[in-house]
Amino acid sequence: MTLADAIEIADCYINGGTPSSERRSFEADAYLCDRCPCGALLGWELSCHAWTCDQCGADLRGAPVKIYEPRDEKALDFAARLIDPEACNRKISLPAGSELADERAGDLFQLVVRIAETCQRVGLADRRATIEPQNLERAGRSVLDWPHGFVELVENVTAPTSESRELGWFDSKPLRRLQFDQTMPATIRTRIKGLLDSARRIEAVKSKAFTPSSSAYPSKVGDSNRLKRPREAVLSLIRSRGTKVDDRLAASAHFNPYMTALRDIHTVRRFSEELGVPMPAVWELLTCGLAPELATAIAHLGSVSVPTIEGSLIANLSKAIRPGTANGALGLVSCCFALDPSLALSWSSILRAVLDGRLEVWRGKRPNRGLMSELVVTDFSFLRSLVAEQATNEDVRNAPMSHNEVSMTIDRTRSVAANIVNSGLISGVSTVGKLAGLRKSWAFSFELQTLSEMTRQTIKNLHRTLKNVDVKCMTSGNVTFWERDEALSCLGLRLS
Repeated sequence: MTLADAIEIADCYINGGTPSSERRSFEADAYLCDRCPCGALLGWELSCHAWTCDQCGADLRGAPVKIYEPRDEKALDFAARLIDPEACNRKISLPAGSELADERAGDLFQLVVRIAETCQRVGLADRRATIEPQNLERAGRSVLDWPHGFVELVENVTAPTSESRELGWFDSKPLRRLQFDQTMPATIRTRIKGLLDSARRIEAVKSKAFTPSSSAYPSKVGDSNRLKRPREAVLSLIRSRGTKVDDRLAASAHFNPYMTALRDIHTVRRFSEELGVPMPAVWELLTCGLAPELATAIAHLGSVSVPTIEGSLIANLSKAIRPGTANGALGLVSCCFALDPSLALSWSSILRAVLDGRLEVWRGKRPNRGLMSELVVTDFSFLRSLVAEQATNEDVRNAPMSHNEVSMTIDRTRSVAANIVNSGLISGVSTVGKLAGLRKSWAFSFELQTLSEMTRQTIKNLHRTLKNVDVKCMTSGNVTFWERDEALSCLGLRLS
């Protein structure tokens, strides 16, 4: 392919024609000739023609053009198609289900160009240099394999180190600064920020080698040691990597970053929803080796506890469910919530009892909030003993909970959970500990109803019964809170 070929192709386009496929093939594998063999850049300052060198006067119409051999042809074709969607042989597009499928082609083109430019400029003194095809390949591949491809490229493109100063978290990996690039649309910047925030949390966890097994039921640490400014704490953990700290405080200081890192993992969130337990309970199951199906998904966070069961937890629980139905059975989660005002029970102990057959469960006809919400029990006495023998884990109690996780804990709908959280009785971010603190003074109508059913008492109208004796109460939406001690005494209920 020569410069004469390129000129002929340009004339065809200008005159409204279409060059032959042979002529167009230069788009895929040939560089445009912008430099004379003598080293001079081509221009029109002195020459009479575009194919004549200003410096040596050489005629470049017959000069060979440098051919580029792509290492990732699909990625390069994808980038080229963004430039010219109608170009022949450009059939590479985003894979089905890509998170970027909703982005406009122009925005994706800008993303590819900015990634390629950043890769090009790392280590180059001349920032005006044109983008090399290999950097377009890297950028195209990172977008095709989004999000993992982009995260991997961010880690691989490293700025040169400087003896005069230590590079910060953003400067050390130049692609991290794309989240602040105003030339790109806000939606893409938001996506990049989400990916980098997740990566930063994982880095913070790894910097202290925090794992579920290294922090299983640590010593109690006061509420003052919780992370009140998560972003500052995460950056502090990254900066202090390698330093020695007190083991007792280390476990607590790293628990919230680890929990946040778990929430970032889609497989872990899906496990929580399918099983029907909040994320703090998932962490407990991980520490006890009861969630082997998550081992691969969390391997990048550090070492994983040795599995104590074979196969998946959900599959094993499904096998343990007894066939048919049972008279007088009540929801397992509802019973656990009613029996445990302090919310200190261990789900690992409950599930072990189910798996080894000590606690019989059936599948009831209940709203689908995960497998646990569907299970019903009849042996309330044994369940009471399982709940009573568990110790409190301060880190689990201080972990933030979403409305959905509160819903799983109380075994009620999200709207009920939202009304509890928004009642004004829980200040700040919802946690297990704050919900337990609320329950020291207040009891819910559905909780009292469950307790009465467990003791085989018949209360036709619980609300009227308590109102008739002037038990103190308050409401939030469709949720009624009753003064706990008065309500239990009036109904003749007890927890022990």
